[in-house]
Amino acid sequence: MTWRRHISRDYSVRQWAVKDMKTILFGGNGNNINDDDLGNCTGVSSGGGGSGNDDDDDDDDDDDDDDDDDDDDLSTDTTTPPDGTPLPLAGQVAVITGASGGVGRSTALLLAQAGAKVCLGARRLEMLEGVVDEIRAKGGQAIGVQTDVSKREEMKNLVAQAEKEFGPVDILVNNAAVWFFTMMTSLHEDDWETMININCKGVLNGIAAVLTGMVARNTGHIVNISSDSGIKAFQGVAVYCGTKFFVEGVTVSLRQEVAKYNVKVTSIRPGYVAAPERPQKDKEAYALCGPPADLEVLEPDDIAQAVLYAVTQPKRVAVNEMLVQPLGQPL
Repeated sequence: MTWRRHISRDYSVRQWAVKDMKTILFGGNGNNINDDDLGNCTGVSSGGGGSGNDDDDDDDDDDDDDDDDDDDDLSTDTTTPPDGTPLPLAGQVAVITGASGGVGRSTALLLAQAGAKVCLGARRLEMLEGVVDEIRAKGGQAIGVQTDVSKREEMKNLVAQAEKEFGPVDILVNNAAVWFFTMMTSLHEDDWETMININCKGVLNGIAAVLTGMVARNTGHIVNISSDSGIKAFQGVAVYCGTKFFVEGVTVSLRQEVAKYNVKVTSIRPGYVAAPERPQKDKEAYALCGPPADLEVLEPDDIAQAVLYAVTQPKRVAVNEMLVQPLGQPL
């Protein structure tokens, strides 16, 4: 039973578990699937070394993976639990990239359930609008903006639309990413460039769009969805690993710079995450780095819960890093 299903069925008995507004929402795993996972893996998203975490930008992998019938059980009031206790993210504004499917979609749904006003970005407009409609149908507040995170002006526009509709951005989830299994000797240079543009430039563009405002307001939280491939390199995904090592380096340096402004910076590193099957360009790379057939991989909701845990901690608590992997895939 996933945590999302758990909350849908037990919402009325205070599954929010709020205590003095400090201890909020425990349970579940953590994993990620992002929106730009184009042409990647067969049935899993790879976070590196066969780990998994990005189907970001447009979360192609999303399809029906998270769309269980249990969604119909969710409360239609996502702003206040039955006992009147304020939700943990009530009044906060969150921007989430790669939000049309997978981890991005799951994160959007979960943060909205926790009371956040969410602004969602992704390239696939029709799927993005579907997520927005889903959130609104459950009583949440959401808008969607078609966004290519590799384009600086589009990322700035996403944040500008969030601020116009809801106010200053409190939380940014840099979720959009792509990965390809490819041996370096195969020279899939176009794929290399795509990964660099989305996984590296996309994260920088997201940071740039919110950082000045967060520093000026002396508050904010940036969550970068990285990968276990950002802390250990693997054959068959060299460039993807390189992009995630980049994300890790930027995250640590940024955290050191902005802590004095009360801005938190979190890295979440998923292992293999469930994703729709896709044809493999490079069979050799997939054979080296693909997930074992018997591995029970993570679900998008798992990573969404990791995000929720990080962003609902007391002001004094900084969750800097989270490594979330399938039980059968120890790093």
